[in-house]
Amino acid sequence: MRGGLSQQQALITIILASAGIAGIGILLERVWPQNDAISFGLFVLTFALYFKFIFKHAFKFARAIRRLNS
Repeated sequence: MRGGLSQQQALITIILASAGIAGIGILLERVWPQNDAISFGLFVLTFALYFKFIFKHAFKFARAIRRLNS
């Protein structure tokens, strides 16, 4: 919402991101059903990239979204 999204737009963005990540998880379960280590490794990688993005680029990203919505 700091990026200029309304509450509804922010909620829809969160839902779509969650659905996308869940879809990737389901796909991985179908492709490699016995290998949980790969799924866990990809989870850790995604989590690390998320934190790197949040700590380094979140405010720049929010500013760019605000400019697009203006």
